[in-house]
Amino acid sequence: MPIANKIRFALSILRECRLGPFDLIRKILDEHDPDFQRHRTEFYKQENQTLSKILDAVLDNELRKQKFRAWLETSSKALDLICMIVGDEMDNVHDVDRLSGLADITPEFIDSWSISSNREIAPFTTGVLLSAAQSSLAKERNKKKKPNAVFSLRL
Repeated sequence: MPIANKIRFALSILRECRLGPFDLIRKILDEHDPDFQRHRTEFYKQENQTLSKILDAVLDNELRKQKFRAWLETSSKALDLICMIVGDEMDNVHDVDRLSGLADITPEFIDSWSISSNREIAPFTTGVLLSAAQSSLAKERNKKKKPNAVFSLRL
């Protein structure tokens, strides 16, 4: 039986039980329900790409993207996650660029230092800060100014 037919059959059973597909998903993902722990464990395994595919599907459509954006802008959980990512990346940058004192700032150090290593260590934060440095409209109109150059001095 093709997968589309299997899904239609499963949806018809859910409908008979007065459940929607997302009721099923929310129940399975409920950490307080031990009955579905095996499914959660599988879903969150590093090699399982299901969550990534779901999020990509959400963001492939403008209306769904707007709904996701509204959640990002209003959810304290989303803000906490973003702050955690930025904090972790900044800790990594700090660890790499740690100097024990002024004596460490030699001409050789200055010549060899590059922002590119920080961009590799903090790609998410770099993207956020570059976006904040120039609006979309300014980016379209701006042909001379380069926020990357200013950003390189700041990070």
